[in-house]
Amino acid sequence: SLEDDDVLGLHYELKKMPNRNWSLDLSYNRDISSVGYRYFTDILSSTINIVEISFKRNQMNEEARTSFLNGLSKNRTLKNVIICENTLNSQDMDYIGRFIQNNSILEQIDLHDCEIDDDGAIHLAKYLPACSLENLELSQNSISDRGCASLLSSIPPTLLYLSLRGNQITKSSLQTILTFLDVNQTLKNLTIRNNPILEETIYEKIYEAAKQNNICEIG
Repeated sequence: SLEDDDVLGLHYELKKMPNRNWSLDLSYNRDISSVGYRYFTDILSSTINIVEISFKRNQMNEEARTSFLNGLSKNRTLKNVIICENTLNSQDMDYIGRFIQNNSILEQIDLHDCEIDDDGAIHLAKYLPACSLENLELSQNSISDRGCASLLSSIPPTLLYLSLRGNQITKSSLQTILTFLDVNQTLKNLTIRNNPILEETIYEKIYEAAKQNNICEIG
């Protein structure tokens, strides 16, 4: 498990090889404080070419998240980001939204099981139309009908995969989903299983609409 001084040492070592592409797996590191995350901010906003990073289940406190996400929002090298199994509030989602919008080479971000609610999803959705994201993983959160509507009305043309599995989307979202499928030209897979909406008769309507759309599969 890494501590703050280890992060400082990591930065020093990475700077020695500036022309390499780096993938950093920093999952399950619970001993890094907000100071350590400020060191990460220095790494992410430097010229070091970090293309992939994972902070899965690091249990960042609010101060640490603010440090880290503020640095993340300035990064322009990352292609794949995993922040799953951390608690993210609306302000955090705003930072993530800015990052998604400003990083034109980001391809995928994993935010599953982060306690994201409707307000968080709405904050994120504001930034989606201008992004280049291909895969957005939002499963196992607390997104309900308002968040679902906001996300589906903000899908960028680059996005191919959206997972909302295991959220709180109800049958009130049926028309929202049908309308989206009616006009969708680009999304290839929308995963909505394990939501309250999926009573059998409603699923059949969604499945039929997806067949008519002939682009997007329902998972």
